[in-house]
Formats: sequence, structure tokens, C-alpha cells
Amino acid sequence: MDKNRLFKNWERALIVSLHLPNRSNSDVTSAINEMLSLANSLGGKVIGKIVQTRSHVDPTYFFGKGKIKEIMDAVKSKSIDALLVDNQLGPKQIQNLEKILECEVLDRTQIILEIFAKNARTREAKLQIYLAQSQYLLPRLVGLWKHLDRERGGIGASRGTGEKQIEKDRQFLRHRITQLKGQIERVERERNTQKKRRSNCLRVSLVGYTNAGKSTIMNALTNSNLVVKDHLFATLDSTTRLLEEDTRPKVLLSDTVGFIENLPHELIAAFRSTLSIIRDADLLLQIIDASKNIEKNLQTSENVLKDLEARTIPILRVFNKIDMISTERLLLLEKMYPEAVFISA
Repeated sequence: MDKNRLFKNWERALIVSLHLPNRSNSDVTSAINEMLSLANSLGGKVIGKIVQTRSHVDPTYFFGKGKIKEIMDAVKSKSIDALLVDNQLGPKQIQNLEKILECEVLDRTQIILEIFAKNARTREAKLQIYLAQSQYLLPRLVGLWKHLDRERGGIGASRGTGEKQIEKDRQFLRHRITQLKGQIERVERERNTQKKRRSNCLRVSLVGYTNAGKSTIMNALTNSNLVVKDHLFATLDSTTRLLEEDTRPKVLLSDTVGFIENLPHELIAAFRSTLSIIRDADLLLQIIDASKNIEKNLQTSENVLKDLEARTIPILRVFNKIDMISTERLLLLEKMYPEAVFISA
């Protein structure tokens, strides 16, 4: 297992989801499929899926008592060692579920944090994921105490029990957050120095939903050799390459971390320096997987760009993977988005 990760002891997972009145059937199905992809990106094996339709969240276990019994039976009969919940849970709910189910319980935010930790390669990416992990853990120390008593790689908070020890861990995490922010600020200053040297170039950033094909397009346009995987969040670091040596003005193309629905606030905050390359762009190439839920992906990208204060930058939409859709579907998309470009990278 990867040393950056917080939650290590699982291989066989069960995905569970709560279908609340504000979610449509297609929303729930899409979110569960995305959780399946997230689990696969971590190398875990999903054994089954359970969905409960309910009017409200149970404050103790999140799910209703009848569904908890069904989940418990599935955990025991299928030797499940991790429950992956396609919703955001409170610390106490996680603690209660782990106690009654006797297995690891991770919500959507924890899974995404895990994938970022797994894929962190450069010093900057590791600093940013450590910061996101620390910011996530700080308000959850009591509820996640069981997790903090395990080996935790990059976080390394002290062990022990009791209120005094929890307060010590809070102090430790606050101090670590301050340190990490300082280190990231230094990296950002270095990035700003590089940016000044490139001020005479046209800056173009590839943006869009994770696994839409941004890195593949980057490689094709710049003859680069970036890692390309059919996994969510394979790219965490912004990479910049010259488009062509003889173009005037010179064009710098940047690959960026992918977006995802309900991207945890901790990650957007921690990766703000990496994502600043989007905010500084002269043009955004929005890469869209033509074979997936286009409206959801467009809305997600819109939300992230709004959070980054980058919605005023000109956008050229590029629909990728058109080899995976029918001719009729392609013709429809071309009519709906007449200004877009349609390709198969």
C-alpha cells in the first residue's frame, strides 16, 4: 500500500448509497458508477452495491435500521473489509458504523483523498495532499480516533487516548497545517517567477472532468510522454509544454488535475497553487468525454471554475472519445454545440 494514504486495511469493498428526495435515479446511478471507478483507482475490488431510498438521513447510522441489517449481513457473508459510502458522513456516523459493522468505513471525501494521496508523485503534490489530509482530520479527531491509532504515513500525529491527547493532536495538526501552507507558498513563489519568464507566451490550459483524456491530448499536441492511465486522477501535477517551436506567439499548453462532482473543499483549497495555472490562462480547452454524462460534467466544471474565479476566461469545448458514441449521437452533439471541436485522441 502507498505510504501517503491514511486508511490502509481494505481490499474487498461494498458500495452503499442513500437515495434522498433531492437526488434523481440517474444521479444515484451515475454517482455509484463513479464510486466504482474511484475504488478501482485505489486497487480495491468492489464485491457488491446496496442502495436505500429514504426521505431523510438517520443521524446515528446514516442509513435506516433495516438497511443496516442488510449491510451487516452482506459484510459478513461476503467477507467485506471496507464499506464505501457514496455520501458525506459525519465523524460520529463513521464511528458508529465501524463499531457495528466491524470493518473500515470511508465516505466519498475520504476515498477521493486516498486517490490523491496514492497518485502524489512530486514534492508539491505531496505537500498539497498532506495539507488536505490535515485539514480534513482536524475537525474530526474524536470521530476518527480509531483511524489515528493506526499507522498513518504522511500525517504522523501522536498516539494515545483521552481528551488531553486529542488536544495535543489538534495542536500538532494546526502546527503542521501552518508549516505545510508555508512550504506551499514557497513553491507558489517559484511558480510565479516561472510565470513572469513566460509572460510573452500565450497560455492555454486543458481543463475538465477527470479521465476525459486531457493527458492524451497533451501528449498528442506537444509530443510529450505524460503518464496516461484509465483511472480517475492519474494526473495531479500541472505540466506545461511548448506547443510548437515555430508558433508565434509561442503557445504554452498546461495539463491540470481533473475535476469531479463534489470535489472536497479541502482538496480545492490545498491544490489552489497548482490550479492557479487555470486562473492565469489566456484560453481554456475544456475536454469533455462525449461518451459520458455530458451535462453533469459541464456543470461540475462550471462549479470548479467558479470556485477558482476563472469563469471569465475564454473557453473552447473539445469533445473527446467520439469513437465511443454512435453517428447519430455525434450529429446531435454537433448541433447542440456548434462552436465545439470533436475529436478522438
